[in-house]
Amino acid sequence: MNKIRLLFLLALVLPFHTEMKAQNLQDTLHHRIEVQIDYYPNDTLIMGYFYGKGQFAKDTALKQNGRQFVFQGKDTLPRGMYFVLTRPNSNYVQFVVGADQFMKIRTNYLAMNDSLRIEGSEENKILKTYTDFLDEKSPIARSLKERIGSGLITEPEKDSLQDVLSGIDKEVKDFQNDILKQYPKSFTAALIRINREPEVPEFKAEGDSLKLLRFEYYKKHYFDNVDFEDERLLYSPFLFPKINTYIENLTIQLPDSVNHALDFVLHKFKPGSELFKYFLPYYLNHYATSKYVGMDGVFVHLVKEYYAKGMAPWMKEENLKKLIAEADKLEPILIGKPAPDITVFDRKGKPVHLYDLKAGYTILVFWAPDCGHCKKAMPKLAKWYEKHAQDPDSIKVLSICTKLLDKEKGCWEMVDEKKLGNLMNCSDKYLKSKFSIKYNVHTTPSIFVLDRNKKIMINKIGVEQLDGVLEKLRELERENAKE
Repeated sequence: MNKIRLLFLLALVLPFHTEMKAQNLQDTLHHRIEVQIDYYPNDTLIMGYFYGKGQFAKDTALKQNGRQFVFQGKDTLPRGMYFVLTRPNSNYVQFVVGADQFMKIRTNYLAMNDSLRIEGSEENKILKTYTDFLDEKSPIARSLKERIGSGLITEPEKDSLQDVLSGIDKEVKDFQNDILKQYPKSFTAALIRINREPEVPEFKAEGDSLKLLRFEYYKKHYFDNVDFEDERLLYSPFLFPKINTYIENLTIQLPDSVNHALDFVLHKFKPGSELFKYFLPYYLNHYATSKYVGMDGVFVHLVKEYYAKGMAPWMKEENLKKLIAEADKLEPILIGKPAPDITVFDRKGKPVHLYDLKAGYTILVFWAPDCGHCKKAMPKLAKWYEKHAQDPDSIKVLSICTKLLDKEKGCWEMVDEKKLGNLMNCSDKYLKSKFSIKYNVHTTPSIFVLDRNKKIMINKIGVEQLDGVLEKLRELERENAKE
């Protein structure tokens, strides 16, 4: 009798104990994502996420029970868009991580997106409803566009198909509006908004004037549907290209214009937010390493306006000081700045003052005799100058060898060997002028083009670019003279 009673008690206790154990496991975890992929032959699955410009692996799971993979941890996952990736062929399905961080994903390896099912997540239910609708409408719209653009149909047929295409477009917008109305705070709603283009109104203008009006309106309203406080968008493939298109495609690629555009964007973020902490360093590094002439001015601007003003508290003080010091070095030699005055010496030791040189344009070049690139570039510069020595705009080339002390003799040996005598060759063996500091000469050859007032018009260019640069500068000078 006691044995029967004990079995009866165990029958009651064990399910309760199992339930308690599962509950305790969930209490210790902050995310658990179970993935089942039928017919998947590999034993490894990767979970990754979108972040800014890239995609990153978050975790790797090994197969359990023949077909199940489990990703779990004590950390709460940032809300946004994730994916699971098969190996070795990199098939994947995307899903949303929101407030619900315990979910079950099931799919079929032979048709991963078509068979995708997700349990335990309201966010994914909304997204699946939307993507299923798009999957239904997109092939029809694509087929219609191909027929309209084929040139094989009559104008009446084209008009008819265009009406059908407009109808599908309206269906999609209506469906999107329903989601925005029913689930305004959902991640799907955020994705719909960020991908909506500004609707440009009709303007009473023609030709270039119409294009300009449309462009200006488009640019002004480009971010109307973007929530710059929604950090979930950083964990999606949409925010970075949206912002980068504005910076690099909708903005004239001149330092002042880029600075203005970056300020416009960065001031939309909350200082210290994850969005701000991503985009400020990204563009700082981007322009610090830019190969485009003049973009060091953007680097300096970001350092001076943000880092030097305490808006990057996450940066170590030592690194911050180095960054500001580098910007301080670059600032005096940015395009548009007056060239730092220096006095160097010719072969006979006679002083040559930069600001005493009278010329429409002064080509200032720093070089070294043991620089492989200089050995090729300096003879090219000498030949280039032969063609421009009698230029009516009066071009002069001030050639400064960077070698000091007893190594200076190598300068004059190369002048003779490479036949550079037609240039105004100088040096400063005791570094009295501090040219290497004033012009931040780290690499050679380093070329600056100065105007008649010794303002820096362009810097750090190659000899091959001089003709094109001078042509543009003269064209600009003529336009300014007309005004």
